[in-house]
Amino acid sequence: LVGCGDEQHCVEELCVQLRILFVFEMVSHFIYALIPYLKYKRLLWLEKRSMIFRAADAAENGSHSYRSVMAQWQQSPHRGCGWSYQESQAKLPEYTVAEEISDRIYANIELGYVLFFGIAAPEIIVLFFISNWLHLRALAWKLFYAVRRPFPEAASGIGEVFHTIYMFTCHMAVVCNIAMLLMTNSESP
Repeated sequence: LVGCGDEQHCVEELCVQLRILFVFEMVSHFIYALIPYLKYKRLLWLEKRSMIFRAADAAENGSHSYRSVMAQWQQSPHRGCGWSYQESQAKLPEYTVAEEISDRIYANIELGYVLFFGIAAPEIIVLFFISNWLHLRALAWKLFYAVRRPFPEAASGIGEVFHTIYMFTCHMAVVCNIAMLLMTNSESP
């Protein structure tokens, strides 16, 4: 192996890199859940700002008083936002197929790290469970608060493509673990 020195140093370096990777993955789960929510809040803010400017223009033109428009706005049952629950849900960004695939791929990649390198760094198994739990919680929050509710569709499973990816990952992990065992347990000359 190039640049490692001895094999023990390579395994230690691999363990450190995997720990760092899982910590960054845990943080990224929350960031990716917050991005659609922040986009939604910005859209609402821009729309409210536009309505305030229109109310000010209407007051200038004499068609309505600014105070009456703003009083009506603030007395709405939705904490001054001026939208019903259904309207605010419709303004949420859509949960696209690309986002769904991305959310599933993160779990698959992390599982791959555990299957491929869990023998060298057993502590990443615990980090994987913590990361998956945080990912699940962040995804639940994202689906509940930050994106438009997806239309329910029947599915027979996770899909043939993901099943194939999982099977390929598991088969390659066996080969990788055997190779790592042979490399770390071999006697150096």
